Amino acid sequence: MARLKAACCAAPFLVSVALADQPRPTLPDGCLPEAGAVGQALEGTLRAAELRAGDGVCIARSIFICRRMAALPGDGVRQMRFWAVSEKPDRWQRRRGHLVDAATGAWTARDLVGIGEAIAAPALARPACFPALMQAERDARARELGIWKTERVRSAHRPRALASRIGRYTLVAGRVLAGETRSTLYLNFGRRWSRDFTATIAIKNGCIHSRRG
Repeated sequence: MARLKAACCAAPFLVSVALADQPRPTLPDGCLPEAGAVGQALEGTLRAAELRAGDGVCIARSIFICRRMAALPGDGVRQMRFWAVSEKPDRWQRRRGHLVDAATGAWTARDLVGIGEAIAAPALARPACFPALMQAERDARARELGIWKTERVRSAHRPRALASRIGRYTLVAGRVLAGETRSTLYLNFGRRWSRDFTATIAIKNGCIHSRRG
């Protein structure tokens, strides 16, 4: 028997692990690293924690697992299945992968995003997984579930209204107008960079953003 810390910055799952040859999870095609991947049978307790899940979900304040796990059915010890998407644990012995409810086949990441208790993170999701997570997030936004009761995508063209968000994680949308220097890419959302909303990206990190679309 071994302990597995499933795909997170803080361990939300403490589990006993045993290999199991069971049907594949109901995940979008391409989410798993190989077609013949075999999941592990898990039994554990889902706990609230800040984490970055390897299946592309941000859980609670920087990515984000969620604030109230009571929103998901079956609290307490539950039977889960885990599909790793990384060959080896990281240096903290954490594994990245997908968690699926063994009884229902439900994809835990999509469930959390769908109730507004997590947000989709394109930097973490495999390309084939992200559209499904993004659609779940759009639905949660439209229904104002979870964090979307108080949070929303804000307009970059109303910079004064963003003053109260300084220092906080904020989703901002708008039309980018200009520009670039040798070391910095400036995403100007207005014609007056000193007055309007502006984001900056170091040129050396540009390839990272390009790969992620």
